[in-house]
Amino acid sequence: MLKRLLIVFFAVCILVALAISAHAEKSHHKKAVNVIAPVGGAIYHKLPAMGRSPGQTDWGPEAGLFYGRFTRRSHFIVFPYWADVNGSRVWGGVSHFEYYFPFKKWVEPLLGAGFDVTRIDIKNAAASDIQVFAPWFKMGARFNLPVKGLWVTPYAAYLFQNVDMGRADQAYHSALFGINIYYQINRRLQATFKYYYRYTHDGRDGHVGRVRLIAKLHRRFGIYVRSEYAKQVFDEYINILAGPAFIF
Repeated sequence: MLKRLLIVFFAVCILVALAISAHAEKSHHKKAVNVIAPVGGAIYHKLPAMGRSPGQTDWGPEAGLFYGRFTRRSHFIVFPYWADVNGSRVWGGVSHFEYYFPFKKWVEPLLGAGFDVTRIDIKNAAASDIQVFAPWFKMGARFNLPVKGLWVTPYAAYLFQNVDMGRADQAYHSALFGINIYYQINRRLQATFKYYYRYTHDGRDGHVGRVRLIAKLHRRFGIYVRSEYAKQVFDEYINILAGPAFIF
């Protein structure tokens, strides 16, 4: 029940934030750019040896649907995905919203929120399926560097992660420290690099790096490429996804 209430709460927060952003952009006569990209590719997944369970490594297919709404002051992203790897089917979704407040030409404070939802259907009938719900809040600042089209955004965030393994729930609290680097070249190529370090008091630290490229071939069409690497206590993976991007 608590997870459902949290999902509804975060969904309402993001919708309210989108409405505020749309009103602010309209008042400043700024137009949003929307990107939809169905993507497919592969994921390499590694499970470390734990107790009597030997480690596993496996390649598998992965697919997803990226939607992004970008304005001068805000970013809103939704990314549902699916993968089949290491004897499990993984269904998940990522959604987050960021708003940049007007302050100075070279720096803009940032507030953001989002959540990740994951369900792991284990094909082994003896094992329980796993569900993960992870909301987070972030704050930081976006710096406009002297190079045209280059922005750097350091931030800190709080992450709450609830893991439901069928028989019991486990809750984890983490602090995230990250940096986003955004670079746009001649309105044709948009490159984003993201990295964050996850700190927990019990030593379950980890880190994630992500690269996203959107190359415009036409005013309404382009190519979307995404790759992510993550190393955590329970697993390690790297993926690459690509597909057509529809821009409007």
